[in-house]
Amino acid sequence: MKRFLTFLSEYTGCNRWLAAILFVVVLLGAGALITLVVKYYSIYQTAKETAVGMQYKEISMPDINSNVKNLSEVVKSNKLTLVDFWASWCGPCRAEMPNVKKVYDDYHDKGFEVYGVSLDDKVEWWKDNVAKLGAPGFQVSDLKGWSSEGATTYGVSAIPTTILIDQNGTIIAKNLRGEELAKKVAEILK
Repeated sequence: MKRFLTFLSEYTGCNRWLAAILFVVVLLGAGALITLVVKYYSIYQTAKETAVGMQYKEISMPDINSNVKNLSEVVKSNKLTLVDFWASWCGPCRAEMPNVKKVYDDYHDKGFEVYGVSLDDKVEWWKDNVAKLGAPGFQVSDLKGWSSEGATTYGVSAIPTTILIDQNGTIIAKNLRGEELAKKVAEILK
C-alpha cells in the first residue's frame, strides 16, 4: 500500500496524504457506481419479468378488513383481473377511479375483477378514500407506501399503474386508462 501511495503521489504530483484521500474518493465513487448499476439491473429484471406476455407474480396483502387476499385467488376466479396501483393522495389516481369503477360496473358480471393495490401509508386515509371514491373490487394495502410488496414486485415507480391479467395468469396489457381500458376489456369480454 505504501508503494502504491508513493506511486500515486508521484503520478498526481500530490503529497502522499492527498494521494490517499484521492484514492479513497475513487474507491467510494466506484462503490456508488456499482450500487447504481445493481439498482438499475434490478429494475430492468423486474420490468422484464412483469412485461406483457409474461406470467403474473403473486401478491398477498391485507384487505380493508385485515384479511390477506392473494392475487392468485382473484386471477383464477375471473376471466380478467385488473391490478390497479393507486393511492388516496394521488390526484391522477383519484381522477381515474371513476373510469375503473365504470368498467367494473359494466363488466363485473362477465368476469372482470379489480385487485386495487394502494400505496397509502395511513390506514385512515386509505379506508376513507376507498369508501369516498367507491373503489371497486378487492382493495388491499400493506400501508408501506412506495415500499409496498405489490409496488416492489411489479417495479411500480409511478401511479396510477395498471396491469391486466387473463384467467391463465398472463399479463396481457399494462398502463391502460380511461377509454383504452374500456375498449380492451370490451374486446376481450364481448
